[in-house]
Amino acid sequence: MLLPFSPRHAVVAATLSLFSLSVLPSCGTRSDGETPAAKASVEAAKPAPIDTMALKVAAMRRDSLKADSIVKANGQLPGAILPGKRIVAFYGNIRAKGMGILGREPKDQMFRKFDKVIAEWQAADPSIPVQPAIHNVTITAQAAPGKDGKYRLMNSKATIEEVIQWGKEHNCIVFLDVQVGLSNLENELHKLEPYLKDPIVHMGIDPEFAMETKGVKPGRKIGTFDAKDVNYAVKFLARIVSENNLPPRCSLCTASPRA
Repeated sequence: MLLPFSPRHAVVAATLSLFSLSVLPSCGTRSDGETPAAKASVEAAKPAPIDTMALKVAAMRRDSLKADSIVKANGQLPGAILPGKRIVAFYGNIRAKGMGILGREPKDQMFRKFDKVIAEWQAADPSIPVQPAIHNVTITAQAAPGKDGKYRLMNSKATIEEVIQWGKEHNCIVFLDVQVGLSNLENELHKLEPYLKDPIVHMGIDPEFAMETKGVKPGRKIGTFDAKDVNYAVKFLARIVSENNLPPRCSLCTASPRA
């Protein structure tokens, strides 16, 4: 049975050991003034190193098992969007006209169209509420290598915050999408962590432009993620949810029809 350890115990043990040395010298005393038994006592009293990664994994497993039991009982986690709602999104990059409607049209005009689309979906199936979403490609694959040769570019902090503000103004959730180029998810997702702590922000990963295993720049071949990449993304998002007591999140894996 493991008992709670207090650093004070180490101080007491060390103090007692030194006291015994000063009043009871013997032939077993080492040249450094400390008996082997006393040193062993002090070493035994030191706290074991804490495996913080193991604690995080255990916490995520606990939360996952709890989530599974709730879903089995009720069909949906408290605060979860799916499966109780249908997510309908407008896609693009608000700083790029060629990537989709988000950046192609002026903001107000784009949202008027979006409201019409949302109404059409709701009329088509009134049984499932529609959840509007803005899907912004936040780290975008590039034709140029950039300073580090990874062929991707991230939106500025101001742009990302603007996208999130759009979502809050129009009751939309926000997907921040990642195209890694010749980089990988482990090196890119952490850049989004401050924004993923916002309850309306979700995550997207785009395998079409994941070129690390292909060894060519984006656009030459269709990229790919494998199971370890997807699992890494899921665990990354689960950790943020667990550590910040956030509602359940969506992690979306996107691809074009040709992919």
